[in-house]
Amino acid sequence: SSLRIAPTRRAWRWRVRLLFYPCAMGISFYAMGVAVPLLGHGKVDTILLGWDRALIGETPAVAWQSWLNPHLEDLAMAGYLFFFYYLVGGPAVYCVSNLRLFRKCIVGLFTMYGLAFMSYTVMPAGGPWRWMTFAQPLHGPLLLDWVLAPVNAGSNAVDVFPSVHLAASLYLLLFDWQHGRRRFWIYLLPCVVLWWSTMFLRFHYFVDLLAGAAMAMAGWWMARQYEAETKNQPML
Repeated sequence: SSLRIAPTRRAWRWRVRLLFYPCAMGISFYAMGVAVPLLGHGKVDTILLGWDRALIGETPAVAWQSWLNPHLEDLAMAGYLFFFYYLVGGPAVYCVSNLRLFRKCIVGLFTMYGLAFMSYTVMPAGGPWRWMTFAQPLHGPLLLDWVLAPVNAGSNAVDVFPSVHLAASLYLLLFDWQHGRRRFWIYLLPCVVLWWSTMFLRFHYFVDLLAGAAMAMAGWWMARQYEAETKNQPML
């Protein structure tokens, strides 16, 4: 009996250790709202907007204003909120079912977060909705009007470049492609809506998503390297 109990305890210790990283990430994220301005780094929204205009002519938050429609905006907000489900629910599947894969998932995911937070420190930006003036406000009576203010209030005001909404969801999609192909196909369309919503709802510039894709690939590469180096090591 004691031989069965000991590995179970060690498994739970591993899970507690790995779950420390989401806690540390949340604390660090909100601390950046105070700490980054103290470093004296000015907002780089002008630079990001210039990059968008150089690459695609105009930033999507402006170019897509003619698409504004209450039902479409509600759909976009539903897609945007899907991020929070996937960020928790994606790793949770592996936390419960496969400790080794959960460790791999956490390594890559928080490599990505570390890189993103470094970028927020040296290139803080508020996003189009903070920095630009729009003639028509966003309006979605079924969902957006209820949650837009809390979502905006949850920002630390420097979390734009890169888009972690794209980076984390793309990383988790890649992870599910390898380890949970059915979940990949279920979550692919919601993630596409999520990525579109980040620009349609004026949270991000297009270049933020390009940077987010690069961060996701960096995290994915690190996870694979870590898996290769530890595949023969016992977990318990």
